[in-house]
Amino acid sequence: MISSFFNLFLFISEKKSFPILLLIMTYKTNDMIATDMDDIK
Repeated sequence: MISSFFNLFLFISEKKSFPILLLIMTYKTNDMIATDMDDIK
């Protein structure tokens, strides 16, 4: 899971699309946090 994120990070960094990467990471992180909150309930 984490390694796939890291590989994606390296791949997009090579493409010089860092703002897009940041947007994806923010979205994914928020999505995971929301999922964790649902699991706690």
